[in-house]
Amino acid sequence: MDIYDKLPEATPDELHTPSVGEWGRQKYLRLWTYATIFARGMKHRYRHRVYIDLFAGAGKAAIRETGEIVLGSPLLALSMPDPFTKYIFCDDDEERVAALEARVARDYAWADCTIIHAPAVSAIPQIRAALPSDSSVLSFCFADPYDLSFDFGIVERLAAGNRMDFLILLAAQMDGQRNEANYVNPGSTKVERLLGDPEWREKWRAAKQRGTGFQQFLMLQYRAAMERIGYQRLMDSDVYRVRTESGQVPLYYLLFFSKSERGYHFWRQTMKYSDTQGTLGL
Repeated sequence: MDIYDKLPEATPDELHTPSVGEWGRQKYLRLWTYATIFARGMKHRYRHRVYIDLFAGAGKAAIRETGEIVLGSPLLALSMPDPFTKYIFCDDDEERVAALEARVARDYAWADCTIIHAPAVSAIPQIRAALPSDSSVLSFCFADPYDLSFDFGIVERLAAGNRMDFLILLAAQMDGQRNEANYVNPGSTKVERLLGDPEWREKWRAAKQRGTGFQQFLMLQYRAAMERIGYQRLMDSDVYRVRTESGQVPLYYLLFFSKSERGYHFWRQTMKYSDTQGTLGL
């Protein structure tokens, strides 16, 4: 069986294990596939290959509908056949961090891991300090926020002066569409911080008149923001839409960004393993 066909097996343990919906498997499979291709393809090109997880969680999760235990994003990254040379995990929840630290110490003692107990927005100096001080460094950063509370400044500050690809979860439907009325209110700064754009409401009014939905607007504006800081244009076919298990309800987007065409080549290889219902045609 090909290594990309399914996630590695996980077993229950006594440590904190949050629950996730069945749709979480789609997200984890794309992360696993891309990071495996990335690590394998770059292992002879860069001395240091760094995996960064900004919302790392506890390391394992339970599928809510079935009770099945799956590896979360940090332990997936640690389980690859071609490991990264450095791992940086960040989370602001004490219980999740304690479980992750225990799992890493027990099962991955060989790995060079830095685990930071802090919100991503305040952990940037620690993350940058943990990066190897060498010219031969390539990083892959996974950002899996629980809603749209993800400041664009985090991405800008991490990317500045570093070779870094990003895979970002954008909760444009699960949070954005459902809370549009709250976010367009002038008192809300959430979307401004997400996009790094204080003028976003004016752009939204124009897009809405053209018939664009709020979730699609957020996704397109996020892509434009990444282009502004030097990332290559994302093709519509490169956008992955995660849906409910029935496939009827969209939940969020997975957006990949790189400054290198090789990065997009790896992502398109990843998308070959995706359900065709997951790709987004605009």
